[in-house]
Amino acid sequence: MNKVTQAIGQVITTMLTRPTSSTSGYYICWFKADSAEQYMFIYSVICYANPAVSIFGFTADMMSLAILQRNGLHKPSNLLLFSLVIADSMCLMTTLNYGQIILFFGPNKPFPIYCGFQYEDTVGYFLAISSAVFNTIGWWGHYTSTILPFLITLERILAIFRPLTYKAVVTTAKTGIAVICPFILCLIYTLTENSYFEISKIRLTKTVNWIALVDNIPKFFEPVEIYFFDGFLSWFSVAFITFGCLTMWIKVKNTLKQRRNLTSSRNKLTWSPRTTRTLILACLIFSLTRGAFSLFFILYVCYNETRMHAKNQLGLFLYTINASNSLFVYILSNRK
Repeated sequence: MNKVTQAIGQVITTMLTRPTSSTSGYYICWFKADSAEQYMFIYSVICYANPAVSIFGFTADMMSLAILQRNGLHKPSNLLLFSLVIADSMCLMTTLNYGQIILFFGPNKPFPIYCGFQYEDTVGYFLAISSAVFNTIGWWGHYTSTILPFLITLERILAIFRPLTYKAVVTTAKTGIAVICPFILCLIYTLTENSYFEISKIRLTKTVNWIALVDNIPKFFEPVEIYFFDGFLSWFSVAFITFGCLTMWIKVKNTLKQRRNLTSSRNKLTWSPRTTRTLILACLIFSLTRGAFSLFFILYVCYNETRMHAKNQLGLFLYTINASNSLFVYILSNRK
């Protein structure tokens, strides 16, 4: 038993000696909500909103993958969108994590304020392991989906501004390598981070055991999460996508204007870039959801852990919306 587990055991032992009347408060694991409204907000998001949107989004993502595979993955644009849908589907595993829901609001807990599984050992170990697997897949997809919209925007910029050299520069093989690299790098980082978790078991009473994942992650990972993934990389992608979409819109407008001027007829010419519309709309939704979460993070001052917990759940809800839009984007961009 390491120092972290010993410290948790001491905390639990201390809490067991306190009056149990405190359990009547609005506890979410170790956190106590400031009010019933705040408790119900977190409860509604974790148990209903996120799973409902995630189930719908996962189903839509599977349909999108089938459509893209049917259209063929030999085109770099289809391959990029296919990879993004895969990453989004993986991201949804975080909010479909039934173990996490049971951890926070599971029934029949003798001591609800202790953040752990308080069932039979077999059930407790199963929930702890499955929760770790779901979170690992989810955050792997979360990190990867932050990078892929940047690659999609870059591919569309080359297609619009360099149409003559586009096919020579952007090939299916090069696109495949560019897509695989983020998946591999993010997997290595995710596995490294999650390798510091361990399953601990502490006896609460003669009949009740406490089983949970103990976080032994070094402090080095916290600034990487905040300043690199959720900070620099996320905002860099948002800024690049926004600037790229604006420049592409200006380029397309100028191109259409030049075409109209060169024709003898003054009839309006139509240009239907279905691929561009599909990819750019997906990237714009990414920018809007990430931007909304970052703005909320700035405006929502987190004075305590419970408010930070509420903010994180709302952030996951925004990520879930972003990860569930693939079929909507494809249908909207290809209505005919």
